[in-house]
Amino acid sequence: MSRDVQVRLLLSDLDFDSEFSGVWACASLLHVPRLELPNIIKKVSIALKEGGVLYASFKYGLGERNKEERLFSDYTELFYFELFAILIWLVL
Repeated sequence: MSRDVQVRLLLSDLDFDSEFSGVWACASLLHVPRLELPNIIKKVSIALKEGGVLYASFKYGLGERNKEERLFSDYTELFYFELFAILIWLVL
């Protein structure tokens, strides 16, 4: 017997602790506003088991834009280096 399960959860409501070996965030985190992204990444990091992996994809560029009523946050490599340098201190 199988059962379809559908879970809808806002990333800001993520509240897991060491539950997942990996998180696949393909084209989802790019819709998070820039100022909220550090907190979301922190929550994802806490949700990962030790040694867990986060895969995330984003659009390359600078700034935020709206297209067809959807937010897109575009970043460069420098933003990610700065973001993860900050997150090391937030998660530890």
